[in-house]
Amino acid sequence: MKRREFIKKGSLAGIGTAASVSLLKQASAKEESTSAGANVKFEDSIDELYEFNKDYQRFRQKNTAFNLSFWSGSNPFTPEAKIEYPTSEDTPVKELTGEGIGKSGFGRLLAGVLWKQKYGKDPAGTPGFTALDKSLKDATCATETLTGSIFSRAFSGDSGPEITIRNKTGGKMFDLPFSLVKPHFPSGFAVEKDRWKFSSKKEASQVIKKAARLCGADLVGIAPFDERFIYKSQVHFPFDALSGKLKDGKSHPDNKFNLDRPVSFISGLDKQGKPILFKPKSVIVLIHEMDYEAYKTSPSFISAAASSKGYAAMIEISLKVAKFLRGIGYFSMHAGNDTGLSVPLAISAGLGEGSRMGLLVTEEFGPRIRISKVFTDLELEHDKPKTFGVKGFCEVCQKCADSCPSGAISKVPRVTDPENQVPNRSVNSGVMKWYNDNQKCLSFWLDNTIECANCVACCPYNKLDTWNHDLAKVATKVPVLQRITRYLDEMFGYGEVGSLKNQKQFWKKNI
Repeated sequence: MKRREFIKKGSLAGIGTAASVSLLKQASAKEESTSAGANVKFEDSIDELYEFNKDYQRFRQKNTAFNLSFWSGSNPFTPEAKIEYPTSEDTPVKELTGEGIGKSGFGRLLAGVLWKQKYGKDPAGTPGFTALDKSLKDATCATETLTGSIFSRAFSGDSGPEITIRNKTGGKMFDLPFSLVKPHFPSGFAVEKDRWKFSSKKEASQVIKKAARLCGADLVGIAPFDERFIYKSQVHFPFDALSGKLKDGKSHPDNKFNLDRPVSFISGLDKQGKPILFKPKSVIVLIHEMDYEAYKTSPSFISAAASSKGYAAMIEISLKVAKFLRGIGYFSMHAGNDTGLSVPLAISAGLGEGSRMGLLVTEEFGPRIRISKVFTDLELEHDKPKTFGVKGFCEVCQKCADSCPSGAISKVPRVTDPENQVPNRSVNSGVMKWYNDNQKCLSFWLDNTIECANCVACCPYNKLDTWNHDLAKVATKVPVLQRITRYLDEMFGYGEVGSLKNQKQFWKKNI
């Protein structure tokens, strides 16, 4: 063992021992031990962890930073432009058509990014942005590109629009959807008439979790259906993946672009082709881990490849879980970033805590995850929300805010500080949390020609599951050790972003 590694492990072991002793003294009847050796506090509902205003309003999907840049009429996607968003709900929305959209923000997204890739960086000489790196990114989102569901990451209200299958002469044969809204093969996604009978909600939850893990989920939790976290309205973006154009809306009402489409829970179609609606009782929340070594190269095409792989897993695995539920007689609908807010649903499902950067932090993978969900009418035993020190640690760490190239992440020490103000309409307000400027974040993505994940890459919770990292996690939960944990993290070489060394070494790492 090298001297540096010996010192590193010895130091972490000392921290872990001290932290474990401290935490044992703090244990209460409401705390349970985890595999990491630290105590976790469980609550009955998310309301015991986060304060919601009495006038809390459900969020409209059209107000996300991505969607605002699409419909607001601003022009953020040319190299010289800066994003200017409407700030009021009263801002008039112009009628959008396929031609109009081509002239607005979204139409310039592709042109702007291509311009940046061509002139903004030297692909042959910049690590992390070479043709090799970009090809990896394109490969990891091949499923999304093929199905057109890559646009549902931000713009669409469906977990994957359909693709048009054409014959040799270019004529349309049929639409093959990746979502479950308009299945081309109804029998393949039909809900079985005979419902599987479970002896209890607990047994049902055990079975669903077992199936979800086998289908590929890295973590799974179950939350109660909470309408507060469902979009008040969603964006419907009828995009033809093969033609690259918006559909005209004349052939079918569903083909009309809609900024404020009501959220419906649809479990396939009946024999007359009408959607089968259902009311969810439970939400199955799925966690998908993203590659640690790739994220260490952020911001680059390599880290973006890890994100794309995560998005592909969201679509594929949630679809499988929804199919499983239908096969045992229960209605279901899968979702990615659409339909509702993933972070509060994941918190309610006991999968992690909210953080300064606004992302979910899990005990197992930190913030290095993607979230998908499956809505169902099956009554399940719900998991309890938990805390394991993230809020307290985020108050003193602020590493993500320091590493954010756009200054989008709040540096306000505590969520209760008067300076913690909502910056714009892209933020889901009315809940006591850190408010960040997502629009600044998106602006840097465009300047960088690819998405940024610095906040995830630098987070001290973002570690592989090894014994020394488990001990380090313990230190994040002990107040007396929280203030030095960030500096120990940096001392041992973790959380460095924008590192040419990491970008150069990625392809040379052991497989």
